[in-house]
Amino acid sequence: MKSHTVLFASLLAFSVVGCSNQAASFLVGTSNHALTLELSKSFFWSNWDLEVTVRNGQKCQRRHILEPSYEKSPQVEVNFPEQNFLILRQNTYWYVADMKLCSFQEYKQAPHQPGNLIGAFQNEGGSYQFVKKP
Repeated sequence: MKSHTVLFASLLAFSVVGCSNQAASFLVGTSNHALTLELSKSFFWSNWDLEVTVRNGQKCQRRHILEPSYEKSPQVEVNFPEQNFLILRQNTYWYVADMKLCSFQEYKQAPHQPGNLIGAFQNEGGSYQFVKKP
C-alpha cells in the first residue's frame, strides 16, 4: 500500500510540473486604459490558454478568450489603427479590441490595414512582457 501511495504522489508531482500562469499589461495612453494578456498552461505537455482583458478605467473591464497556442513562447502583436481601437495578431488569428466599450471580436480574415505595430506581448528573459517597438 505504501508503494502505491509513493507512486501516486510521484505521478501527481510529475503532472503538475510545468504548469504556468503569467500575465503582462500594456497601458494605453493613460493609466485608465489597459490591455492585459494572461497565459496559462495546466501541464507541461498542454497548450497555452490565452485571455486578454480590456480595461477602460471605471467604465468597463472585460475578459476575452483567444485561440489556444501550441507554440513554446506565444507572441501577440498589438497594432494601433485609430483612436480607441487596437488590432491584435496571434499567429494567424486577428482580433480587434474597442478600448472605449471593452469589446473584442475576432476577424474572419486578416484586416487590410491593421495600423502601426506598436509592440508585442512576448517572452523576454523568462517572463512575459509588453515590448514596445523601437
